[in-house]
Amino acid sequence: MGMIVVSGKVTVLSGNIDEALKVSQEHVVRSRSEAGCTSHGVSVNAEAATQLVFFEQWENLASLKSHFVVPESPTFATAISKLASTPQRLQFSYPRKSSLTPREQEMSQHAE
Repeated sequence: MGMIVVSGKVTVLSGNIDEALKVSQEHVVRSRSEAGCTSHGVSVNAEAATQLVFFEQWENLASLKSHFVVPESPTFATAISKLASTPQRLQFSYPRKSSLTPREQEMSQHAE
């Protein structure tokens, strides 16, 4: 199947943004050390000051599944849920390099 891209967002209660960002950054840094994680980040949405946006890239489905069962991952999910005003939403995509033009494939290799 190949690389998997995960994007997510969560809106937190206005008084909780600093704590939510701290907990999220700890999760991101820890996740980057996991096998198969090629990118993992969190940022505050520039248009919604209480919304955190996540972006992750995983080498394959097995790596992502392993990430979800690391004990710290459900701990993070519980912690962020307690700070949130809406449930966290994740979206998964499976880009296929074969659908790219040769030029796009070349560009994507330089971006990795």
